[in-house]
Amino acid sequence: MAAASTKILRGVYPRRKPRGEARPSALMLEDTAGNAWYLWFDTSGNLRTTDAATFEADGFALNSGGTVVGSQSA
Repeated sequence: MAAASTKILRGVYPRRKPRGEARPSALMLEDTAGNAWYLWFDTSGNLRTTDAATFEADGFALNSGGTVVGSQSA
């Protein structure tokens, strides 16, 4: 079971979810063509990814949308 961090370890750069929002923290990366992609963890601990237009759309489901990276199972 995942838990909130009680301390930040040396050498770790924290990226926390926006305060007061249900949206998790995420990384936005661009491919060589300049297309934006997001990476985030759902509440089951699966790493997910999708394109920016999908991620930024109203009503996007953060816990079931996008594609689970690799062959994970939580």
